[in-house]
Amino acid sequence: MTRQWLKRQIISYLPVFFLLTFVLLTVMFLSIAQLSKNAVVSANGVFARHVQQVVDYNLKTTERLVLNAVLYNEKLKQYFSADDKEDKYYWKYEISNELAKLKVSNSMIDSIYLYRISDESVLTENMLTPLVNFGDQAFIQEMVSSLPKAQKWSNARLYQEIKHAETSNKVVTFASRVTPPSGELGVIVVNVKVKAIEQLVNEMSSSSDVSYANLIGADDRNIYDPQNTGDGKQLHQFISTYTGWELHTGIKNNTLYQFGSWVYYVFFGIGIAVLLLGTLWIIYTARSNYKPIQSILGRITSLSSKPSSLFQDQSVDEFKFIEGAFEDLFERVTEYEKEQEEGLISKKRHMLKDLTDGSLILQEEEWKKEMSSLRLSSEFTNMCIAIVEVDRYAEFGQSYSNRDQYLLKFIINSVLKEIADQYQIEMWAEWLESHRLCILFLTQTDLEQSDNNISVICNRMVDWVQKNLEFSITLGVSQCYADSAQIYHLYEQAQMALNYKSVKGNNQVINYAHMNEIQQGEAYKLFHYLRSLSYYFRMGEDRWKDEFEIFFQQVLEGMYAKSEVYYLINDLINHLYREVMELSDEFQANWKRDILPRMNNILKGMETVEETKFQMLDVLLYAEQLFLELRNTRKHHALMQNVRIYIEEQYSNPDLSLKHLEDEFGMNGKYLSFLFREEIGVKFVDYLSQVRLENAKVLLTERQLSVQDTASQVGYTNSMTFIRGFKKYFGMTPGDYRKM
Repeated sequence: MTRQWLKRQIISYLPVFFLLTFVLLTVMFLSIAQLSKNAVVSANGVFARHVQQVVDYNLKTTERLVLNAVLYNEKLKQYFSADDKEDKYYWKYEISNELAKLKVSNSMIDSIYLYRISDESVLTENMLTPLVNFGDQAFIQEMVSSLPKAQKWSNARLYQEIKHAETSNKVVTFASRVTPPSGELGVIVVNVKVKAIEQLVNEMSSSSDVSYANLIGADDRNIYDPQNTGDGKQLHQFISTYTGWELHTGIKNNTLYQFGSWVYYVFFGIGIAVLLLGTLWIIYTARSNYKPIQSILGRITSLSSKPSSLFQDQSVDEFKFIEGAFEDLFERVTEYEKEQEEGLISKKRHMLKDLTDGSLILQEEEWKKEMSSLRLSSEFTNMCIAIVEVDRYAEFGQSYSNRDQYLLKFIINSVLKEIADQYQIEMWAEWLESHRLCILFLTQTDLEQSDNNISVICNRMVDWVQKNLEFSITLGVSQCYADSAQIYHLYEQAQMALNYKSVKGNNQVINYAHMNEIQQGEAYKLFHYLRSLSYYFRMGEDRWKDEFEIFFQQVLEGMYAKSEVYYLINDLINHLYREVMELSDEFQANWKRDILPRMNNILKGMETVEETKFQMLDVLLYAEQLFLELRNTRKHHALMQNVRIYIEEQYSNPDLSLKHLEDEFGMNGKYLSFLFREEIGVKFVDYLSQVRLENAKVLLTERQLSVQDTASQVGYTNSMTFIRGFKKYFGMTPGDYRKM
């Protein structure tokens, strides 16, 4: 039996199969091409709105920063409302310093100045000048005349602080009258660098090789010269309601975009032609094979869950088309959900940063709404903030790659979450800084139980890191509050607790409540240790080591914050520097080349007081040995040391003078004075006065002698000379010193 009918069926349907396959591929390609084109336009629109929001947000932040400063900074307000003070130069220097602080606090700010209408003067962070001499005179006059009607931010312009200066900065400017009650007395002007705005926009554009963005001012001129637009095609145009600027965005490669459209239409035409050809072939085939084809189409129709008008056309495989569409839809939905999840993570981090720095304060209802949007629990009885700081972060950064650092930080987050879950405590943790993890604990227990549980969690975390990782952490923990509006206060408390890390040490938990109860020392009381330590070191006496130990012990017992410890160590370095600069050139050269850079590096990397103490001691012992070797090579070193010892023993002799030393040591007085200055680093007369006054200080403290008797005991024949010298050396009279 032959199978002619089967062969005929195969032969008759093969062309239809090929035609239908080609049509399906063409339609799928066209759909994907059109969807891709639409996705590009949609993504560019999202990009454009994001750029506009970021630019407006940064400018609004700058505006609020400056206006808040004028509103709450008394020095700036007094500049407009008060007459010049008696010490006007220092007063205006302070105001300029405040402007400089504002400028430093925001990297986008190019310059800030104040214009006072009453005397037409302009105060910048650099100078005070009349308006007629100010480089920005024309702008001020224009702003004063049109300020109530003018737009908030100017178009791009050139700013010069000094008239006819060779250079000028391209800026956009915000000008505002000072808030009441001094609203009619002057204008505050803040200039924002166009370069900063350009960099901000370019950073967002550089993250995508597809889109570009350009800002146009109200004068239809570019805020900055657009870059990397290539042969781009503009797709969107927005006007900011805040700045009045236009934002143009589009794609960089217009040629590729047009080529895609051309290919789309070519394939669309070919698809239509093939579709018609297939329809004709199916009609021809159906005449001879009607029933089998009808059966197949019936089965396809019965399997389709969403019938379409396309089923009226016998040349279209509707089921395959729908299946392909669903696969594409599933991929897009999956991608969208992933993007939403990533956006939520970023939103959480920015929200916590705003809450901790006080720029966002949420009341109860607002708190619940925001926590719901972040998929976090909003219910709590008490809340507390802890800050995890990675100890020796510079070493941490050098020891681990960026990928390993991210992994270790993720581990810390995960372990903390696991420990907190054991105590039914919700936590919200974000790395707000590269070396600091901010944790917001939300508890359902009373205040005492909350404090205990959080303390246990933090201590367990410190122990876990110490046992399982190759670095350590220190935690600063705030008190517990029951008000979400106090989050930024809790964050400040945690930061203040961490400030005592330098004296408390690493690898532990520091509670703000405990530190707040400790009586802090007064730094100025340690200055005399610095002076005596530095003096004894210059003289080469071992007593400097005792003074060194006492100084650092006082620092530890005084419980000073990190900033004060930094100030004290820096003052120690300065005292030592001044004393060594009294020695000869070879001592000075060795100190500047070998010793001072090492001390500055120790100060720069200061972690704890104990570590800094041992590091500084090693450097000073090295310097002591170096200086001893230099002194031993000097011909008159031993003789001058004998002279110094003789002065310290005979200081009470009122006849002690260069003539006396000349007779005692058999050397010309002038030459002896020269050698003494070279070796000891101070003139004979000054050293004698110093020894006498130091011993007078001891007598005033330990014995109840009169000032005249004290002067006589240390070699002064005239009590007035003694009083003047004492006040010049110690900054107070002998009587005042005794009262201390």
